[in-house]
This record gives sequence, structure tokens and C-alpha cells, in this order.
Amino acid sequence: MTTKLVNGVSVDMDPAEAAAFEADRTPTLPQAKKLMRDRIAARRVVAEQGGFLHLTVRYNSDPQMLARIAIVAERARTAKTTATAFSINVIAADDTSGPMSADAYIALEKSAGDHFLACSDNAKTLRQAVNACTDVPSALAVNIEVGWP
Repeated sequence: MTTKLVNGVSVDMDPAEAAAFEADRTPTLPQAKKLMRDRIAARRVVAEQGGFLHLTVRYNSDPQMLARIAIVAERARTAKTTATAFSINVIAADDTSGPMSADAYIALEKSAGDHFLACSDNAKTLRQAVNACTDVPSALAVNIEVGWP
């Protein structure tokens, strides 16, 4: 049994009744907007972690990989500053690999950063579209699958 609040009264419902009750409820505009903003946030995570392109090659962008990229890019910058040799073999998302110089690796890090900025910008654009809606159907109709890198 599940308890639902119906017109200010607690009502016990079996799972089928609770599901029907939820399906029949039309969200308010603030609820619809929050739902869509939550969906945008979840979609942003998928886009951010779905990989990024650098010179037409896709690289992984999961949190562990991004931490590695940042650490190694710092070493690349140090190598440039101290005129120390730097070369690293980098594995792309499709398991191909190749060596990168310090400059090339720093450019890879920039591409990763650009990817995250593009995801952030698109999420902002979609949230603004949702926030501008004046009714529930239009808020729920915002296509949150567009614009992701």
C-alpha cells in the first residue's frame, strides 16, 4: 500500500491505484519546469561524459579520464616551461593511439574544456527555453535532445 495526499486527505492506495493516480495528475507549471530542468541536468551529464572531439578523433570524457588529462596537461606545461622533452601515447575512444607532444596534449585539454563549455551553454539555452514557457504543454514540449556537442 502507498499513501497519497488527495485534496489534503491521506488516502491508502495499492500500487495500481497509485500509478493511475500519478498518471492522471497534470503537473503545475512550476512542477513541469522543474521536471524539465531536472531532465536537462541529467542530459547534460550524458553529453559531458559521452566523449569529445579533438582534431576529428573522439576521446573519452568520463571523470577519471578528465582528471588524467588535467594532470598530464600540467606536466606538459611544466615540460614546455623547463624545455624538457615530453611525449605521451594517447589512446582515443576507439582504442587507436598515437604520440602527442606537449603542445598537442595541451590542445587536447583545451578541446575537453571546450566540450564542457559547449555542454554548459546548451544546458543554459534549454533551461532558458523552459523558463520562458507560459503553460505546461509548452514546457513539457521543449526538445532537450538538441544542441549537444
